[in-house]
Amino acid sequence: MRKDAKFPLVIKNESDKQIELKLEVLIPEENEVQDGYEAIPDAGWITLEKDSFIVEPGGEAETDVIISVPNNKEYLGRRFHVFIWSHTIGESLGIGIKSKLLFHTEEAEK
Repeated sequence: MRKDAKFPLVIKNESDKQIELKLEVLIPEENEVQDGYEAIPDAGWITLEKDSFIVEPGGEAETDVIISVPNNKEYLGRRFHVFIWSHTIGESLGIGIKSKLLFHTEEAEK
């Protein structure tokens, strides 16, 4: 289709203690999909440069998110929705956030 799109995802630790952070790609359930979009057909389209971190108090975790849509005409002109779930691990009370990623493909091949 086109060149992979890369952009950074940044998560800041605003707590006063070190956290262990895990990032996962999630396909949205039917009732979670943004109007005008469809759930991404394969979570493998999204690659995280790094998916686990130790983040110091006040520190940040940053990773590139790489979107790779297969070179197939059936995916032209479509709008996709996927989540990136960032959550703590190893805590008695876990904290997490689902970041919504929306993207679309070109209408025609270039």
